[in-house]
Amino acid sequence: MKKILLCALALFLVGCGNNADETESAETIPVSSSAESEPVVYVSLGDSIARGYGLSDIPGERFSTVAGQIWEESVPVEIYNYGVDGQTSTELIAMLEDGMAPALADADIVTVSIGANNVLGPAFSFLYDYYIYLYADPPQYTAREIAELFRIFTAEADSGCAQLEEDMPLLLKTIRGINPDCQILFLTLYNPYEAVNTVFDIDGLPVVLSALSDTYVTRINDIILTGTAETENLSLVDVYSAFKGRGQELLYAVTPGDFPSSEMDMAYMDPHPNAKGHLVIGKLTAGTFSPGK
Repeated sequence: MKKILLCALALFLVGCGNNADETESAETIPVSSSAESEPVVYVSLGDSIARGYGLSDIPGERFSTVAGQIWEESVPVEIYNYGVDGQTSTELIAMLEDGMAPALADADIVTVSIGANNVLGPAFSFLYDYYIYLYADPPQYTAREIAELFRIFTAEADSGCAQLEEDMPLLLKTIRGINPDCQILFLTLYNPYEAVNTVFDIDGLPVVLSALSDTYVTRINDIILTGTAETENLSLVDVYSAFKGRGQELLYAVTPGDFPSSEMDMAYMDPHPNAKGHLVIGKLTAGTFSPGK
C-alpha cells in the first residue's frame, strides 16, 4: 500500500523532471479569418497546468487551445505549448535560457503559468508522511515527529515562495530579452484544495488543508502581483477569483466523504483543473487580451 501511495503522490507532484518529449509545438488552423492575415503567434509557458496534465484530450482541452480558438474567431493563430510537468520558476528560467522555447522570439502573446511547484513538492512529501503516520502498522511516526515534519514542510514551502520572489524579475527579464514586444498574460494560482476539507492533527492543533493551501496560494499570488506590477505589455489573468467557490466543479481534488481514510483514492488529491477548469481558464485568458484590437 505504501509503495502504491508513494507512486501516486509522485505522479501528482509532477516534479518528476522536465519531460522534454512532452514539450510540443502545435499549429492551429484559422477558423473565420482572412487567409491573407498574418497569424498571431501564441506561446504557452509553464508547468503541468500549461501542459494540460490529467486531461483526456490534452492538445484539444487545455486552456491554451481554448484561448487560441476564441482568438481565431477574429485572427489566425499559431499555438506553441512548452508546458512541462513539475516545472518550478527556476526551471522555467533555465529552459528559456537554454533556448528550449524557440517560438518565443516570434510570439505576439505569451501566457505564463508558474509558481505552484515551488510549494507542491514539500506539501506532497508531508501528505505522504501523514498518511503513513495514520495507517502504518507498526507505527512509523510519533505525534511529535509528525509535528516536526510539518515544521519542515512549512520551512521548505516558505523557501519555495522566497525562491519565486527572487525568480520573478529574472523570469520577466529573460522573456523580454528574447522578445521585447510580446504581450505577457501571467496567470494567478487557484487553490487546488479548496474542496478538500482534510484536517491534520499537528501537536494537538487542527490544521485544515483547504485553509492551509489557500494561505500559500495567496502568498504566491501576492508575489506574482508584486513582481509583475508596472510591467509594460503585461496583464494578470485572475484565475484565483474565477475558481473561488467552484473547486468542486472545476478541480479533480475533492473530499470523498470521510477523508483521509485507509481506503482513500489518491486521485482525490490531484491538484490539477479538470476539462471544465481549463475551459474557464481559456475563456478568461482570451477575454483578458484581444489580439488585433
